[in-house]
Amino acid sequence: MPITAFGGEPLRAGIIGCDTSHVPAFTKLFNNPDAEQSLAGVRVVAAFPGGSQDIPKSRDRVEGYTEELRGMGIEIIDSIESLLEKVDVVLLMSIDGQSKRQGGVPVSLVNVIAKAKAELAERQ
Repeated sequence: MPITAFGGEPLRAGIIGCDTSHVPAFTKLFNNPDAEQSLAGVRVVAAFPGGSQDIPKSRDRVEGYTEELRGMGIEIIDSIESLLEKVDVVLLMSIDGQSKRQGGVPVSLVNVIAKAKAELAERQ
């Protein structure tokens, strides 16, 4: 059974952080008109490019993946606050595992677990 928003409409998903190949890959999965089961109830509709200027792999890839999303019809938003007004759920996709502050609220991004595991491995 597909996940849906109130009223049976698909959940509107937004992406924060367009610096990884997962961004277009997940968008294609969710927005596939032939998606089955739970994927059928989610549509990526908007993205905030984000990225981290202090991480070359992030900084150097944001523009390309952002343009790829734009080519898929995804609305590119200029702030997280504006993104949140347009979506029901958010996918935190940035490769940056550092903690950040957005609007005074600390935010840990999706790869924080990988960073923690790497730090733990270094201690052993």
